Amino acid sequence: MDEETVDLEACEKCTCKSNALTCCGIGYSAGTVHPPEGCFKKNLENCCYQFVQQANDAVSCGEKVCPET
Repeated sequence: MDEETVDLEACEKCTCKSNALTCCGIGYSAGTVHPPEGCFKKNLENCCYQFVQQANDAVSCGEKVCPET
């Protein structure tokens, strides 16, 4: 029987199958992303992230991105 769990503190999704346990990062832990020039990736709560300006992190360079849970 397959069972899937999402851990928003560790930003991981794990699937347990009869013969294996596999985990992968979600949200800001999912892998490499490339922000627009002049921006950086700001990690937010619940594994979400948003690109913001390097000169002023209160100014967004894109929409907030959150993992599907």
